[in-house]
Parts: sequence; C-alpha cells; structure tokens
Amino acid sequence: MNRQARRELKRRLSIKIDEAARQAADGSPEVKDTLASIEAYKKLLELGKPKWRSDSLTAIVFALVCLAAAGTLWTLKVSRSNVSVSVDSVNLAGRVAREWNIDNRFIGPAVHLERLSSIQAPNLGVSLVSDQGDAWCRLSGGTIVIQSLRLRPGTRFEASTQDDQVRMYISGAAFDGRLSLVGQGSVQCGAAPGRGQPARRVSVDVPETVEFTSVDPRGVPSALTIHQPRQWALDHVPLADLTFSIEESPQPTATVFTSGIKSGSVQFNDTKWPPIPLAESELLSVAQTDTARIEASNKGGIIHVTVNGFVSGVTIGDAETRRHLAPSYLEYFYNKQTTAFFWSAVVFFWGLLWGVRQTVFR
Repeated sequence: MNRQARRELKRRLSIKIDEAARQAADGSPEVKDTLASIEAYKKLLELGKPKWRSDSLTAIVFALVCLAAAGTLWTLKVSRSNVSVSVDSVNLAGRVAREWNIDNRFIGPAVHLERLSSIQAPNLGVSLVSDQGDAWCRLSGGTIVIQSLRLRPGTRFEASTQDDQVRMYISGAAFDGRLSLVGQGSVQCGAAPGRGQPARRVSVDVPETVEFTSVDPRGVPSALTIHQPRQWALDHVPLADLTFSIEESPQPTATVFTSGIKSGSVQFNDTKWPPIPLAESELLSVAQTDTARIEASNKGGIIHVTVNGFVSGVTIGDAETRRHLAPSYLEYFYNKQTTAFFWSAVVFFWGLLWGVRQTVFR
C-alpha cells in the first residue's frame, strides 16, 4: 500500500471515529455500522503497514551509535592509569622532570668523578677547569659523602650497580655537586684522561669539600661512581619516562637494548587484572611517571624501585613482542565508576533493544 492510500485511510478513520462519537452521544442505532467501518479501516491499515516506517532509519542509527560507543569504550585505552610497579634491577634511567637535589644519600670509602668541566678543592690542592669537559678525580680512603647533587629539568639520569658500586650517568643539561672527605685517604685528579697529578696521601680531621660542575654534558655523559656504598635510598625521585634498559653497541652501526631487570611485577589498580610478573631481562618502560611516587634503594647489590601513581602507559617487551598495557575506558568505568557504568549500560541496552524492536520486530 502506497503512502498516499494510507494517508487517505487514516483521514477517513479519523472522520468515522468522530462520527461514531456523535452517534453514540445521540443514541443513534447507526453507531454499530460506523464502528464496523472503523474496524475495517483499522484492519486495512494494519495489513498495509510497511516493514520500514519513517522512524526505522532513526532506530537503526541509534542502535549503530550504541554499538559504536560500546566498541570505542572497549578498545580505547585510558590516557592515565593508576599503577603499582615493583622492580629489582641493576639499573634505572629516566628524564628529570623537575629540579632534583640529591642530598647526603651516598656514602662510601671511594668516589670516582669523570668527564666534568671543573673540580675545585683548594684545601686539597685541587683546582681544575676543562673546556672539553674531561676533568676527572679519584678520592679514596676515609669517609666520602656526596653532600649535594643538583640536577635540572630535562637532564638524562641513569643509575646502575655492578661489583659493589653504584654508578650514576648524567647528560643533557648542566649540573653541579659537592662532596666531603674526612679521614686518611688519597686524592688524584686531572684535566683530561691520562693526564693528572700522581696520587697524594691526605689526612683531614675536619671534612674538606670538593665542588664539581658540568657546564653542558651533551655528548658522553658525566659519571659519578661510589665504591662500596652504604645503604642508600632515594625518595620522591622526579623521573619521567622510566626505563630499565641498558644501551649496548656490539657493532659500530648497531645498537641493542638489554634489560637490567632481575624480577618484578606490574599491578593496574584501575582494573581487576592480576599482577603481571616480570621475568629476568624483560624490557619494561613506564611513560610519564613525573606525577607518580618513585622510590629507589640498594638491596644486596640490586636497585629496588617502586612506582605508585598515575602514568600514561606501561610497555613490556622489545620491538617484536612489545605490549602496550593500559585498561580500556569500559574496564575503567566498570571497576571505578560503578554508578556511571550501570546507567550507561542501561542506556546502551535500551537503545540497542529499541533499535532492534523498531526495525525487526514490528
């Protein structure tokens, strides 16, 4: 039945309904015939009802929008995830997110400074300036304390442990530091590798200060090595884009990244996922950790690192097995926003069922 015929039937049906109302009010016996005509018109309209009505397209679009929204929420990852990471590794590295002062955390009987712009300790007879940033100094004996190490935002920082020592590599921005020496020991410094004074024995009862700076270590990183360090811990480490990989070059044209991880786990607190274990030598990187709480400490020659807070993502594996881990918005709402998820689910299923009802079951 075409649309024009249906409109005409509806018009006549409306007239008959009004006519039946008047006849019933007047008590006319013709009301029965009029009601019979009304039923006839209704049956004709029902038999001629089209499969697709004017609102069918709206119903289909609504159902598809619901499915698309659900699919998007299922596949789209949240931009920030609340994680708890615990790692035992021989190294850690990252980019300093804000100014960082490391004060009185590293104590040991020997310290080696390399690739610096200046080293100044007048009371120990040391005054070195290197325009090439190649100054170095070895101090041993007595008690040596790294009193301060000031790193600027954007500095690349890496710490590693090996053979009962902790070694820090610093590059990408200028920095300065200060250490103190007390007791009996030796000092040997130079303005360039292979050049320097012979080691001199010193005996100081009052701590003597050694100040050192690096103007702009953009090439080869500056290095600070503390031998046989005492127990140390770093709280609120302001590192962003935390990694545990070591860059190696087995060939001049090849670079390989190997992991220093010994063990660990990753827990996504926004989901009901079980903790994800980390195998030895598994590559791991945690992006945008600048707002998370990072702590590091030495533990039997290993660096124990914990990360707690919001990060933008966790990546496990190398280029071939890489997995970018983060919960989807659907998982996040399900676990963290129960009320919102409930009403969203109600709207979704209602819209889906309404669309199916309007297009299929008529």
